[in-house]
Amino acid sequence: NMEKLNLQHNGLSGSIPTSLAQLVNIRYLNLRLNKIDGTIPSGLENATLMESFIVDYNQIRGTVPVGLCNNYVSGPLQELLVDCNVKCTCCNYCFRVSRCELTKSCNN
Repeated sequence: NMEKLNLQHNGLSGSIPTSLAQLVNIRYLNLRLNKIDGTIPSGLENATLMESFIVDYNQIRGTVPVGLCNNYVSGPLQELLVDCNVKCTCCNYCFRVSRCELTKSCNN
């Protein structure tokens, strides 16, 4: 029943565990400022209650799962922060040239 997980600036390395997709009630996930690499697990798109997904300032590559973008467009996701080298169909600009930031409050 975990709703908030803040692991910002913890020196984490390796990839994002696919087991995080089992946290179906997660609303806030912050992995910012670590040494995480690899891709964003597609299973995270099943976290349909997620309001904030923050993984910028890591070495993540690949693409933001379509389901996460769909949760932004028509769901509760309010904040999506990834580095700009991560492809994202719902991110529309890079902020400070180093990350892609998309928040509903600044998209209007």
